This record gives sequence, structure tokens and C-alpha cells, in this order.
Amino acid sequence: MIISVSSISYAQTQPQKGPHEGSIESAGKYLVELTRSHANIFFYVLDIKTTTISNKDVKGPTTFEFIKHTKVTSTLNNTDKDIKY
Repeated sequence: MIISVSSISYAQTQPQKGPHEGSIESAGKYLVELTRSHANIFFYVLDIKTTTISNKDVKGPTTFEFIKHTKVTSTLNNTDKDIKY
């Protein structure tokens, strides 16, 4: 007799939260966590274990794409500190 059991892990069906309570997306070999506070958007670069890594060398323009193909270009402001609001 063969018994087959299939289950779906709860962790696979729920969005993963990062160490800063933001949503996490894959970005190559890194993870990127997105959070917001007031009128600011924060991005944290994480390793595979969701540990924040330094972004002091991250700089340059970035483009935000919104619904209906609206785009906004901005310059990244980096910090090597964990900002708390």
C-alpha cells in the first residue's frame, strides 16, 4: 500500500516579513526589504539569512515604477546606520 500526503507550508503562502517589519523580495543573491515611514521609503539590503548588510557604497539613480506605467527617478541616499522613527 502506498500513502501519499501533500501539504503546503504556511510560511510559503504568507509574505515574508523582514527584520524591519517590511516586505522582502529577492534581488539576485541578495534580499531587499522595503519599509516606509511618513513620507519616506526605506530599502534594506539583506543577506540570505535576512541580516542587514552595509549599503555605504550604494549610490546612484533609481527609478520607481507605479501603476499605469508612471515612473519617477530619484537619487539614492545611503546610510550605514539603522534609522529608527
